[in-house]
Amino acid sequence: MKKIIVLLFASMFMTLISGCGLNSPSTKASGSASQNKPDNVTDVSNANWKVKDFNFTDEHGQPYGLSDLKGKVWLADFYFTNCVSICPPMTANMVKLQEKLKKAGAAVQIVSFSVDPKDDTPDKLIPFSKKYGADLSNWHFLTGYSFDTIKDLSVNSFKSAIAQPEKGSNQYTHGTSYYLVNQNGQIVKFYHGFSDVPFNQIVKDVLALDKKGPSMAMGGDMSMPMDSSSPLKVTIQGKKFKARQKSLLTVKVTEKNKPVADAEEVMFEIWKKGDQKNSKMYKAKNKGNGLYSLSFTFKTNGIYEVTAHVTARGSHTMPTKEMTVRH
Repeated sequence: MKKIIVLLFASMFMTLISGCGLNSPSTKASGSASQNKPDNVTDVSNANWKVKDFNFTDEHGQPYGLSDLKGKVWLADFYFTNCVSICPPMTANMVKLQEKLKKAGAAVQIVSFSVDPKDDTPDKLIPFSKKYGADLSNWHFLTGYSFDTIKDLSVNSFKSAIAQPEKGSNQYTHGTSYYLVNQNGQIVKFYHGFSDVPFNQIVKDVLALDKKGPSMAMGGDMSMPMDSSSPLKVTIQGKKFKARQKSLLTVKVTEKNKPVADAEEVMFEIWKKGDQKNSKMYKAKNKGNGLYSLSFTFKTNGIYEVTAHVTARGSHTMPTKEMTVRH
């Protein structure tokens, strides 16, 4: 199909998808909490994001799945143990959040999904958790699945893209949000997890779910419109390209005919027509004036499909266009 299920790469105004390996390693919680900033919290309680069923393996080598979380409030994020940039501060921030939740008496589970399941075997997960001081009594580090499986879960349940390392690297790309899931397995909010973490707001939201149950109205006016209702207009430019030559893929993003130069993230997903299973994600560069581009070389001729995933100003859209590549 020409359009994949709606994706969101991160929160409404957050540090969106970040390729691990771009920054220096750190084990300290990143940044003090900005408790009064609304742009690090996104309410999706009206979007009906249900987490699809899963049954994986935890740090003890034991099965752990959605059935174990039934009737419980839980927080989720994505990680991998060899990450050298965003995972260390995200994990440290989650440890800090775990401590705050315990002090508040919040009944919550924490689930971290590895995006590198091939390398992240259970024997690596306990040392990783101990490195940051995670309390495993209510925190579960999961693995034991294929990359395609976790990509499907991330994209279709959490609306967040992940991508395998580029050639010569071992650093995966994944989202930087913490997701709050209610007792019915529905995602109701997500938050900055890398910086400007709204610790107090998360604690408040967890306690509210504990007390009022999954029917609780999260409130606020920050629900994220889906593709069909997005006010953004995204145009993919370019039609014919030559194989084995550098090409410039560009998208133009506007809102009410005005350029959107402050998109949180623009990603290109590219695949040979009929082979979307092997699609790959690439981050576009902001060229200003609503233009975002990617220098890309198509290796062979044929018909390619290119999807531009754009999240900006609280909305998301993702048009797809066919590209003809010739020798």
